[in-house]
Amino acid sequence: MYSIFSTKSDKAGYRLQYFEAYNWGTFDKEIFRISPQCNTTLITGANGSGKTTYIQGLLTLIVPEKRYRFYEHQRTEESYVVGEFGDIETDEGSRQVQRLRDNKSTAYSILLAVFKNEEQYVTLAQTRCFSGSEMKRKFIIAFKPLSIEKDFSPFDAKGEWLRRLTKTYPKFGTKETILSLDGPSKYAEALLKVFGMRSPKALTLFDQTMRLKTMTSLDKFIRENMLEESNIETDFQNLRSNYQKLLDAHREMQKAEKQLE
Repeated sequence: MYSIFSTKSDKAGYRLQYFEAYNWGTFDKEIFRISPQCNTTLITGANGSGKTTYIQGLLTLIVPEKRYRFYEHQRTEESYVVGEFGDIETDEGSRQVQRLRDNKSTAYSILLAVFKNEEQYVTLAQTRCFSGSEMKRKFIIAFKPLSIEKDFSPFDAKGEWLRRLTKTYPKFGTKETILSLDGPSKYAEALLKVFGMRSPKALTLFDQTMRLKTMTSLDKFIRENMLEESNIETDFQNLRSNYQKLLDAHREMQKAEKQLE
C-alpha cells in the first residue's frame, strides 16, 4: 500500500517529474521548466514572478473540463494563450487589454507534464492554437517521457507535429504509446483510468486544493471538499415515510389475521 504523503519518491504513486510551458501567460517565446524530480517542492517568488501561472498551467493539464476548473482573476484559457498581462488607458479614455501574442493567426501554446511512479512514465500534454477566432485544443497522453523541444517542435496548426509524434512513437505491441484525444471529456476519462482515480470528483478536489491560499481548519476543509454531498433532511424524511408505511402494512396484516380467526 502506497501513501500519497510518503517522502520517498519511489513509494508514493505518480509524482511530478517535470513541467514545461511554452507561450502560456507571460511565459513567452521560450520553454519554461520546473523539475521537482518526484520530490515535494516549494515554489517561491515575488508577486508577479509567475507562480500562479505555473500552477494554472498544471491545473489545466490535470483538470481538463472547465466545469471542474476555476481560474483566478477571471482569467480564461484564451487569455493565457494570447498572453494577457494588463491593460492601458487609450486616448479616448477606454481600457485596452495588453497581450504578448496579439496575432491569433500565429499564437499557440503548449503545456506538458511528465509523471513517474515506480514502474513507468506518463506524459500529459495539451496544445492550443487558433483557427480564425476559434481556439482549437488537442489533448495528448503518452506512456513515455516527452519534451516540448524534442517532440513538439516545430509546431504547426495543421497537425503535422502530431503525425510526426505518432510516427516517432508507434504502438508497443497492441498498446498505443501516444493517445491523441480531441475533447476534454475523453481526455479526462483516459486520465482517470491511467492514474487510477476512482471518481471524477478527484479532479474537483485537485482544483480546490491547488487554489487553496490558507487553511484555517483541516476538519472544515475535509467536510466541505472531500466528503460526499448528501441531503440529510431529505434522507431522514424518506426513512420516516417508509417506516410509517411498514407500520401501516403490519397493522393491516394483524387486522387480516384477526378477521380470518
